[in-house]
Amino acid sequence: MRLFLDRAAAVRPGFALDESTVGPVVDIVRRLDGLPLALELAAARLRTMDAGELSRRLDDRFRLLGTGNRTARPRQRTLRAVIDWSWDLLTAEERALARRMSVFPARAGLGPIEAVCSDDSVGDVAYLLDSLVDKSIVERSGDGYRMLETIRAYAAGELRSAEERDAVRRRLTRHYADLAERHEPLLRSHRQAESLRLFGFEYDNLVHALQAAIDDGDADAAARILGPLYWYWDTLRYDGRADAYVARVLEYGDALPPAARSAFATIHLLAGGGDAERLRAAVEDCARTGALPRYPMLLTMTLTAASMAGLDDLVDREIARVRDGSDGWAVAHTHLVEALRSRVRGDWAGGATAAARALRAFEEAGDRYWTAMMLNGTAQIHAVEGRHDEAVADYGRSISISTGLAWQEEISSRLGLATERMRRRSEGRLAGARNRGTGGLGPRSAHAGDPGPHLRGGAVPPPRRDRPGRPGTRPAGEGRPRAGAARRDEPEPAAARQDREPPHRR
Repeated sequence: MRLFLDRAAAVRPGFALDESTVGPVVDIVRRLDGLPLALELAAARLRTMDAGELSRRLDDRFRLLGTGNRTARPRQRTLRAVIDWSWDLLTAEERALARRMSVFPARAGLGPIEAVCSDDSVGDVAYLLDSLVDKSIVERSGDGYRMLETIRAYAAGELRSAEERDAVRRRLTRHYADLAERHEPLLRSHRQAESLRLFGFEYDNLVHALQAAIDDGDADAAARILGPLYWYWDTLRYDGRADAYVARVLEYGDALPPAARSAFATIHLLAGGGDAERLRAAVEDCARTGALPRYPMLLTMTLTAASMAGLDDLVDREIARVRDGSDGWAVAHTHLVEALRSRVRGDWAGGATAAARALRAFEEAGDRYWTAMMLNGTAQIHAVEGRHDEAVADYGRSISISTGLAWQEEISSRLGLATERMRRRSEGRLAGARNRGTGGLGPRSAHAGDPGPHLRGGAVPPPRRDRPGRPGTRPAGEGRPRAGAARRDEPEPAAARQDREPPHRR
């Protein structure tokens, strides 16, 4: 950043960071990967354009930064010349691997790189990657590899020149379609955490592969990637592009597999809103094409919406169908739908029972995310019913089992846990105070063991009202009566009056 600002001020006196330049300058430095020569060449362009225009033109960086210091050595005069010099030092196998790696927009693991980039012209990929790291063409990034954006842009040009772009791009989309499809059922199993980590690691590559499949007209690959990705978006990682991707894939119409077309059409309908009859038709189409068993994530979306729309016959039929099958995760969602429906109807007991069933079913399926969600729900039920020990236990378990999942409800669970712990301590102190008030002998009332009319059923005694509308207050100027003082409307006992009188008056 300092290098760029120094060079910018030299060619454009008075140039400095302010509200109008900070965004473009940060973008320029980031996209040029902090490469000193690239930053110097970019700063020189500020003679003829402002920072915002320079930032926008970086997509064609090699043309933009195609002139430099004519007194420098040839390989240091332009950005392309610098990378040309490094590129020429690579072997044929290293160049082939490097240019093919340009199809990855983000870091990628060894497995995907091998699957997408290797063929008869590329030998041991792991060995070649180590060599490319040593020659600063590729960087290690955690458990994967990545290219600097400038080198990736250069390598992409080499890929086009070698006429390999389309073939490598197809391999990329097919690889990630296979990956997404393979991990879709694992996202709902005991291996959920492993699959979620993979989706997080490969997220940018998965989205890029989806976009490539859409752009290239590969409807099958687009559908295979979009299904698991939408589950991921809906569950853990909101992406504002989700509905737009669904709409784009739906444009392929009959080219999509029937189940995928029905599923995405229903998701699109729910996102935009629709009347009860359109919803019924969409759910019926999902049932006909097998979309509900193929995409179980639809269950909660569709059946909850159908229940809210009064389509109880449809909901009951699909719940029965799912429970006749063998998908335990789908069965768990039918209990969740029943819990939500009972709650809407005001059936608190029915909702609590269904929520407990859903919790057990998600635990058996191995889905840690939905188990944590249901524990959060049962904890709230316990809290409302005053069972604070059970609420604390369920909140604690929800936090524990969701560790590492980037669970969105963790903050609310921690707040609920803290609240229930305070309530439990408060009730403990209140019980202790009641016990001390009875001399440690337990409750006293007209009947043995009876806590008294105000405390039966756990009710708190009503506040004393010494003044209308304000509990526990007294008129101004009136202090609290002394211990043992007689009320004004009662005669004072003679003995007490004698003790209060001076001796000469007795």
